[in-house]
Amino acid sequence: MTRRAKQAADDVLARQLIVPHLVSHGAYGVPRIHAGLRRLGHRLNRKRIERAVASAASPT
Repeated sequence: MTRRAKQAADDVLARQLIVPHLVSHGAYGVPRIHAGLRRLGHRLNRKRIERAVASAASPT
C-alpha cells in the first residue's frame, strides 16, 4: 500500500470514527470506539484509531 493510499484510507476511517465521538459529546474515546469496532469484526490497531480521531477532531 502506498503512502498516498494509506492516507486516503485513514481519511475515510477518520470520517467514520468521528461521528460516534461527536455524537457522544466526546464521551466515546478511542478505547470505546476500538472495542465497538472489534465487536463488529473490524481488526484495526488502537494507535491507528487514535491518529484518525485526533486528525479528524483537529481543526484544519
